[in-house]
Amino acid sequence: MSIEDYAMTDVDYGLVGKTMAELKAVKERIAILKKQADDIGSELSGIGGQLTRNPEKIWFDSDAIDTNFVDRRDYGATRRYKKQALDLAEVVKVVSELRSCYTQEYKLCENLKGMGFPQERSKRD
Repeated sequence: MSIEDYAMTDVDYGLVGKTMAELKAVKERIAILKKQADDIGSELSGIGGQLTRNPEKIWFDSDAIDTNFVDRRDYGATRRYKKQALDLAEVVKVVSELRSCYTQEYKLCENLKGMGFPQERSKRD
């Protein structure tokens, strides 16, 4: 039986609606995880750059800033970073969950496509 011959019933529309709701939730989770990954990446990039230029001017979270290591003329060179960015377990968790969400999104899109409701998947850079 082809899609054109497929007659949708009320139950089938319920399944489509449920699948679309699941897809929406997965896409929202993907957006959140991508933002978390971006935040961690920005912190890691900043820490890396600061380590190569002025490692003594790196401060984490609520560390007290020692004025012996602050150039008052260039206070902007002193920056606080989040310790969480250095937490490899957190990085692995975000990446793993993001992969899982992309896989789930693909399956949901394929299911909807098979029901005659093709959906666009999230963009990946």
